[in-house]
Parts: sequence; structure tokens; C-alpha cells
Amino acid sequence: MPSTPADSPPAETESTESSDRTDGAAAAVTWDFSTDADPVSGALVLCAVGLLAGILVGPLLAVVAIAVVAAVSGELLLLAMLLVAVVAGLALNRAEVAAMRIADHGDLGHGYGRRGLALALLGGGTAHVVVNVLTGEVWLSGVLFAVGIGLLLVAGVLVGEGEVDPDAGAIEYDGDDLPLDSIRSIHPIEFGDRVVVFVRYHGGVPTASRLPTFSAAAFDAAKPLLRAGERATDEDAEDGLPRAVRVTAAAMGVGTLALAGVVYVLAPPDVRPVVGVLAVTTLPVTVVLCWYAYSG
Repeated sequence: MPSTPADSPPAETESTESSDRTDGAAAAVTWDFSTDADPVSGALVLCAVGLLAGILVGPLLAVVAIAVVAAVSGELLLLAMLLVAVVAGLALNRAEVAAMRIADHGDLGHGYGRRGLALALLGGGTAHVVVNVLTGEVWLSGVLFAVGIGLLLVAGVLVGEGEVDPDAGAIEYDGDDLPLDSIRSIHPIEFGDRVVVFVRYHGGVPTASRLPTFSAAAFDAAKPLLRAGERATDEDAEDGLPRAVRVTAAAMGVGTLALAGVVYVLAPPDVRPVVGVLAVTTLPVTVVLCWYAYSG
């Protein structure tokens, strides 16, 4: 049967694809786990924002509830005072939401839109109120705040985007090329559809990403390039920070956390809530020191 003009384009496309396969060129692999594109990343960041902002939204919700009770019971003076507090709280909250909306790069989970952000703030505030009402311990809001910081740190690790180009021998991550020739060692860890790679470098690349996150397919393409830069000779083992400095940083990080735990155990029961909050605030210091010891 004679071919028609309409049949020609598919035949031409097929020949082009076959020539590409003949050339053996490996296609670049891209991935995008940013909060705009990935629902898990967006939800994680919104949960963190909700718990962090909830320390301000929670009291506002409590004041609104008390105002409703005062209105029903007819206590006008208390109602007037509470209304002033509500107006002030709404103004503060409005400024907070406006700041979140204009944040760059959608770092606050804008993939879910304003409704998602509003639900996160409402849910975080409610969580603070419920915990305080059920336990009677105001200091537990500090624990929820610390959990929010922890979620934000986790999101910072799991959120990422980039491209692996096997032919060019290059890996771009969050807009920068990874210095493959400076890699000392890698340790990949899988988290669902993500692969978080702990990367240690030789000296001279202080701004290189130490925790790039790949998709499973992207890591399969990137693994040969990452492994190619590894060097494990005794001569290179001392490259980077001196071992004594790294050991000291690790000891200070672990010691800070251990000291907080000992003080909590030895403190009188009525002081322990305050000690607990102070211990939580030492966690960022511990993380920084331990990370400094690892990445050096």
C-alpha cells in the first residue's frame, strides 16, 4: 500500500530516534523535590511553619474562645479587653502571613496555596492550645516549637532539585555544580523515593552541598560520577580539618547534649520544665558541632 504524506513525519521521527540510540548518548536525568513541585516537601514545610507560628496563633485562638464565652455570659468589660487583644493579634498574624506569602522560591509550601498555609497556621495554633489545656504545662509549647524547627531542618535536607548529565560528567544541584573532583567519600541513604547522600569533600570547597538529595533514577545515573571522585588512600585521609579538631567538635556537641540531660535529671521537679526548654535550645548547637566534625 503506498504511503501517504501524513505517514512521513512518524517515519522521520523514528529514524531520528534510532540514530540517537546508535550514538549511545545517555540522556540527562532531572528531578525536582522543591516545595512547589513535590507535595511531600510542601506538606513537610507547612507542618513546620504551623508548629513554629502556632506559638503565636495558639494564644490568639484561646483569646477568641474566651471572648465568645464572655459574650455569652454578658461580661462586657472582659469582652472589650479581649476584643482589643484579638485585634492586636490579628494585625500581628496578618503581618506574619504577608511575610510568608512574599517569601522567595516558594519555601513555605506555596504549592498548597493560601488555603494550605491557613490550615497549617490554624492546625499549629490548635495543637499548642490543646497540649497546654490537656497537660496544664505551658512549657510544652517550647517543645512543639522545637519539633517545628526539627521538621524545618528535615525539609531542608529532603527538598532539592537538579540534573545529572552523564555525557558531560556533571551534576547540577540547586543551581550549582557539585565539585566531583573534590569528593572524598559518599554514603547514600534511601528515604522512600529519595536518596540522601552524605558527601565529604577534600579541602577548598566550603560551599559545596554536603547533603544532596536525588531521586532514585537520578542517583543511579549520578552514582558512577560520585564514586569516580572518591579517594581513600592514607595520604588523603588527613585532608581537610585536622582529626583533633573534628574529634573536639564532636565531643563538644555530644557533651553539650549529655550535660543538658544530666542537669535535667538532677534538677528539682518544679524546675525541670525550664531545664527541658533550655535543653531543647541546645540542640541546634549540638547539630552544628556534630555536622562540623563530620563535614570537615
